[in-house]
Amino acid sequence: MRFSVSSFLAFMPFTTVLAAPLEATKTNVSNATHVEVARQAHTQGTATFFFQNGGIGSCGEQHSDNEFLVAMASSFNNEFCGRGIIVTNINGGQGNGNQVSARIVDTCPSCASNDLDLSVGAFSALTNGDLDLGVIAIDCIFMPVV
Repeated sequence: MRFSVSSFLAFMPFTTVLAAPLEATKTNVSNATHVEVARQAHTQGTATFFFQNGGIGSCGEQHSDNEFLVAMASSFNNEFCGRGIIVTNINGGQGNGNQVSARIVDTCPSCASNDLDLSVGAFSALTNGDLDLGVIAIDCIFMPVV
């Protein structure tokens, strides 16, 4: 099959349109507003951990500490309840590169917009069981709502 220059140029803008949004989704959210964070697919920040202790989270569900769960900043007002998120440890050292797939089920009153509070199960998986780290640097990919 032969391609002419015009058919190549006709295809070119389509390729450019597809590539542009992928670049635009990467951001460090420390300078972003909550609305901007909500629209991003890819962010970086820090993570701590919490004990669910059988309580009901702000999304109205009860979970165990072993499940891979996430609490986001309270300022998001539960708008991400049930949404999936992939969290990667980029802290360096223990567990660096470990990744978990978790679900947003709670809010975190003390979290900034770029922070996540992870269940013990999720934090432990990211740090090879080293809860003494307390805080780690993370990379997050929010899964699309389906």
